[in-house]
Order: sequence, then structure tokens, then C-alpha cells
Amino acid sequence: MLKLKIILLVFLGLLCIYSPSQTLFEELLAKGWDQVTLFKANTAAQASYLSELEKEIVLAINLVRCQPAKFNQIHIRPLEGKYGKSNAYYTGLVDRLSEQIPLPMLETDESLCRIAKSFADSSGKTGYVGHGAFSKRIEEHQCMGLHAENIYYGMGQALEIVIDFLVDENIPSLGHRINLLDPMLRYIGVGIATHQVYGITCVIDFSSCKGSISPR
Repeated sequence: MLKLKIILLVFLGLLCIYSPSQTLFEELLAKGWDQVTLFKANTAAQASYLSELEKEIVLAINLVRCQPAKFNQIHIRPLEGKYGKSNAYYTGLVDRLSEQIPLPMLETDESLCRIAKSFADSSGKTGYVGHGAFSKRIEEHQCMGLHAENIYYGMGQALEIVIDFLVDENIPSLGHRINLLDPMLRYIGVGIATHQVYGITCVIDFSSCKGSISPR
């Protein structure tokens, strides 16, 4: 896969200042995560411009980045019955996370969040599927670095969405997985909106550098 400054991928999903929602928090604790790790990974906790589900997306991505082996053991290996040992996308992910070194956690970027949310809203209202003019949209971020974008369509919750991106089933390039585990990408923006066709759309924009925040 050619990777310059922009990576464009679409994933079709299978149809307070407190960290994540209490339900997700309890779920993660019950599965074996400790509170210290959860609070450290929840870098979006004070991002007032994000919804709770959007914050949970950031948390889930940061967990797989900061402790890939543990994420693998808790969330991926138990899915063997769903995907099967013969599924190369699944087994490849298990192997990748087993060998993956910890990565820096992503920080939210208000400019990226605004770009992601705007596109989620506009595409959701029309039922559009795709990235559209991503290279044009991302110019608003105003930083000369690496940019990437993942888009989900479906009805999943935070962990389901992130795991779908990681497995990247039927995406030969594994581009969504690559984006989530790219050490060069350090900032994240998330926008979730109702989608006319698929239920919701979740747009995630990444960058290697922090953008400027222009007036609304």
C-alpha cells in the first residue's frame, strides 16, 4: 500500500469530565483492565466537544496502542470462535498484537474533531459512503504532516468499532489496522453521526502533528 501524506480507507461495518460511560468503564474493569491504565488512556476525558461515544473510541484505540498484548488477550483472542483459526485477517491480527511494541497514546485535536464531525454530519444526512475530497477537507487542519482517515458504517459500540478496524476483514491492505497502530500518528479527531442508510457513521481522522484552531 502506497503511503505518502494521506491514507484513505473506508470500512463498511457489519451491520462530567468522567472518563468513559459507566457501562463501558465497568465492562473494561470486569475484563481485567486496571483503573490507572483506563484513566491514562482516556486522553479525551476533558474534550467537551466530543460525545461520550466519541470519547470511548479514543479510549479503546489508546488501550490497544499502549498495551497491545493485553488488548490481544482480553479482547481479540476470545473472538476465535467468531472468526475461526482459518481466518487470515483474524490470525494475522493475533500475531501482530503479540509482537507489537507499545505505542504513544493519541491526543485529541479539536481541529481534527471538527473536520471529522462535519464530514460525519454531511455524509450521514445524504447516506453518502466514502471519503469524498479528503485531501481538501484536511487542509483545514493546517499542519504539514502525515494524515489518515478511517470511516465506519454500522451499528457498533466503541469496542466493536475499534475491533472491526483492527481485524480489517476483507481489506487486503489492512489499512485501518495500520492507521490505528501507526507510531507516526499522534493526534486524533472523532466524529459520529446518524447515517441515513447504515445507522451511524464514525469518522476518525489522524495526524502526525497538531493543527491550528481557526474561529468557527
